[in-house]
Amino acid sequence: MQSLCASEQDRVLVDTGMLYFSDELCRKLCEAARNEQICDRLSENKIELNLYPEIVALLSKNIDKQNYILTGAQNDEHEKIRQILYENLHGISLKVCDVDASFIHFGSLNESRKNILALSAEKELVKLNSFIGDDCTIGKGTVLDNVMLEGACEIGSNCLVSDITLDSCRIPDGKAVCGIKLTDGSFCTVVTDIEENPKDCDGTVFLWNKPRFYKGKSFTESFRKFVNGDCEEKYSLDSIMQNADYHYYFSRVQYLKDMNSFRLNPVYLQKREEIVAHYFRSHPLLESVHCKKEIVEKRLPLRINLSGTWTDAMPYCVDNGGQVINMAVTLDGELPIRVTVEKLVENRIAFCSDGIHTEFSFQEADCEEDLSDFILHISALKTMGISENTVMDCGFRLSTFVTGVDKGSGLGTSSILLGGCIQALSEFFGIERSESEILKMVFVAEQIMKTGGGWQDQVGGLYPSIKSGTTQPGIDQDIAVDFISYPDSMTKLFSQRLVLLPTGQRHFGRFIVNDVVNRYLDQNEESIEGHMKIRLLNKKLIGSIENGDIPSFCQCVNQHRELLKLISPLVTNEAIDAMVERCFSVADAVSFLGAGGGGYLLVILKENVSVAAFKCFVAENFKAVKTPVKKIDIYSI
Repeated sequence: MQSLCASEQDRVLVDTGMLYFSDELCRKLCEAARNEQICDRLSENKIELNLYPEIVALLSKNIDKQNYILTGAQNDEHEKIRQILYENLHGISLKVCDVDASFIHFGSLNESRKNILALSAEKELVKLNSFIGDDCTIGKGTVLDNVMLEGACEIGSNCLVSDITLDSCRIPDGKAVCGIKLTDGSFCTVVTDIEENPKDCDGTVFLWNKPRFYKGKSFTESFRKFVNGDCEEKYSLDSIMQNADYHYYFSRVQYLKDMNSFRLNPVYLQKREEIVAHYFRSHPLLESVHCKKEIVEKRLPLRINLSGTWTDAMPYCVDNGGQVINMAVTLDGELPIRVTVEKLVENRIAFCSDGIHTEFSFQEADCEEDLSDFILHISALKTMGISENTVMDCGFRLSTFVTGVDKGSGLGTSSILLGGCIQALSEFFGIERSESEILKMVFVAEQIMKTGGGWQDQVGGLYPSIKSGTTQPGIDQDIAVDFISYPDSMTKLFSQRLVLLPTGQRHFGRFIVNDVVNRYLDQNEESIEGHMKIRLLNKKLIGSIENGDIPSFCQCVNQHRELLKLISPLVTNEAIDAMVERCFSVADAVSFLGAGGGGYLLVILKENVSVAAFKCFVAENFKAVKTPVKKIDIYSI
C-alpha cells in the first residue's frame, strides 16, 4: 500500500520514495566500489546491500558508527564493507528539495504485480514466502507475498495478496488484499481494486483518508466484515497505517521464512498427538464449571537452565526419560510473570495479553501459531477441559503479563505462563490439582499449542530455588522434582554475579525444536553424543553446587553451552558466538538460555567485575543491543 501526504492544493508534502545522488556522492560510491572491489566481495560472499539502511543511513549526522557496522551484519566481510562505506560516505548530508512533485508517478499495485511476474520464472502464479493449503485454488497472474491460506480459500486471477492469513475466504479477480495488525491487537484486512490509486478522490475525500475497512479478531474476520458490509466503525488507510504494529510485520516475515526451512517429522507429529490423546483418555472434558472466587492472581519467577537442556523435549524424553537442572530467578528483584483470572457478570470469556484485550469464542478461534497474542490462553483452556460445550455459571477474564523481558527471551515465559494459567483457573473454579499434575498439564498444553516444548520450563518457574527435574521413559511423563542444597558461597555467587545479556535477536523456539527433533530422529551422531554427554554433565554440576565449587560450576556452565551446539547448531550463530567470545574478558562463564538462537545469554561475571561495570562493558562493545542488561537473583520461598 502506498503512503502519501498531500496538501489541499494537491502538492506532495513528503515523499521518501525518490532520492537524487549528487556528483560528489556518486563519485565516492564509484571510487569505493572500484578501489575496495566491493562488487566482487558482495558477489563472492553472497551479501546484499540495502539502499536505505546501508547507504541512506550514512547521510544522517547522528548515526552511530559501531551500531551501523554491527547491526544485522551477515558476516565479517559484511562488517568490513560497511566500515568502508562509513569512512567514504559519512559526512555527506541529505537535503530535502522544496519542489512541486505532483507530477511524480509513484507506480501502481498492478505494476508491482506485473513486475514481480516478469522477474519470476513462474509467470502464472508467484508465491513469495507463502504457504497454501491443499484445498485452496489460485487464479492465473496472482502474486502472494508472506501469505498463509487455510481451508478452502479461492483467490481470483491478477490479484496481489500480501502479509495475511486467511481461512476459507474468496477474493474476486483483480483485487489487492493486504493484512495489517494494529497496536491494539486487532487485525485489519485492506481490500482494494488492483488499479486503485490512493491519491484519487471519492467526492471530496482522498481514498487514503476514506473510512472503508474493519477491525477484527483475525484477518479472516476483518475480511468477512468487509465483504458483508457490516454496520460498525470503519477505518481509513491513513488511520490504519498510523496505528500499525510494525514489530509484528517483521516478526511475521521471519516466522514464515523459518517455516519454509522446516518440515515436521511425521514420527514427531504422531507422538505429539499420542501425548494429547493419552492425557484426555483419563481427563475428560468438563461438562460444567462453577466460579468459586471473584479474582485469583499468581506471581511467578523466570527459569534459568543450567544443564540437561533438550533431554526434557519430546520425543527424546518419551524414548529415554530426561533430567534437567535449572533455577527460578527474579528479575531486578521482581517476579516478572503475572496471571490473573477475574469473574465477569456476563457469561463470556475474555482474554488479555500484556494489555491487549479480546473476546474469545471457540467457534471463532483463528490463531497464527507463534504470532498469536492468545494461542497460549486457548491452549490453557483446552488443557483444563473447558470447551464450547462446558456450562459456566459466570464469565471470566484470563489475563497474562510479562514485564522486563522481550518476547522470545529464552527464559521459559510461555510454559511458565501456561502453568500460571492452569494454577489460576483451577483455583478460580475450585478444581484441586496437585503440583505434579499441573506440570504434566503444561507439557500437554505445549503439544496442543504446537510449539513442541518440553517440561523443564514449568519445573523451573513453578518451583523455587535450584532443582533437578527427572522423568522415566514413556508417553506418560511423570516429573519428579528434587531440590539441590547449596552453601553460602553459592548464595553469594547467585546474588552478585549472575546477569542476563540480551543478544538483540528474537528467536522462534519451535524451529530450533524442529531441528533438535529431526537430528535426534535421524540418529545424527553429534546429536546423540550431545544428549548423552549433557546428561552425564548433570551429576558433575549438582556436585559443584552442593560443594560450593565455583570454578567447577562455571566450567560446567561453559561445557553445557558447547554441548548444546552438538544437539543443534541453531542454538547459536556468528553474531552470538562473537558476543560470547568478547564476554570472556569480564566473565567466567556464558551459556545459551532456553532454545538459544537469540533471546538472552546467561553470564557469570568474574569476581572482581560488578554488574555496573558489566553494563558499561556492554554499552561499549555491543552498541547494537538496545535492551538493558538484567540483574537476576535466585528465587526462594
